[in-house]
Amino acid sequence: MRVGVRSKKTNRYTIDNESSQTLGSRKDTKNPPLQGEGRVGMGFYPDEFKTAYSSALNLLSICDRSVKDLRERLSQKGFTEGSVNKVISKLLSEGYINDELFAYKFTYEAVKRKKFGPDLIKQGLKEKGINKEITDEAVSRIFKEYDEKDIARKALGKRLSFRGKKLEVRSKKSEANPAIPPFVQGGGWGGDFRGKELRKLSDYLRRRGFSYDIIRDTIREIEKEYDI
Repeated sequence: MRVGVRSKKTNRYTIDNESSQTLGSRKDTKNPPLQGEGRVGMGFYPDEFKTAYSSALNLLSICDRSVKDLRERLSQKGFTEGSVNKVISKLLSEGYINDELFAYKFTYEAVKRKKFGPDLIKQGLKEKGINKEITDEAVSRIFKEYDEKDIARKALGKRLSFRGKKLEVRSKKSEANPAIPPFVQGGGWGGDFRGKELRKLSDYLRRRGFSYDIIRDTIREIEKEYDI
C-alpha cells in the first residue's frame, strides 16, 4: 500500500491499495493526530513503528527503564499495542533495554545515593515489573558489596546527629542533677524520653526498608555510642 499527498492545496492523502483503488482522506491541519495515533482515514501511518521507536530512544536517553516501564510510557503516548510490541522486541535484541542490568543499576543507586534498605528496594523493583528472581539476585549482589548495617547508619544521617545529641545532653543533665531520673529503659520521665527518641530512629529505618535485625543492632550501637 502506498500513501502520498495528492495536492498541497487540499491537503488530501491518496492511499493506493493492492486493487489500485484510491481513497481520499482530508488531512486535519487544525487538529493533527497525536503522536502515535497514526490514523489516516481507515488506515494507519506506515511509519508509526519508526515514530514509536524514536520516542522510545528519547525516553531511554532520559533514564534507564525496565521493559514494563517503557511499554507503559509508549502506550500512554497513544501508540498501538502492535507497534509497542515490535519496538520492545527490537530494543531487547539491540540491548537497549535489559531488566537484569536495570535491576542492578536501580539497586546500586538506591543503596549508594539514597541509602535504602533491601525491603524498600525490592518493593521498587516489583513496581517496575522486575520478577522476583532478578530482584533477589540484584539485591543480594549489591549488599555483598555494601554492608547493610553501615548503610543503615548512613541513612540516619542528620537525624542521628540531632537526636543523638539530644539524648547525650539529656543524659549528662541527668548525671549532674540527681533529681532528674536516669535513662533507664521504660523508667520514669528519662526513660520515656529516651524511648521516644530511639523509636523515631527505629521507625525511620523501617520506612527505609531495613530488616528488624539490622535496625535492632544499629540502635544498640547508638545506645553504646552515646552511653544511654
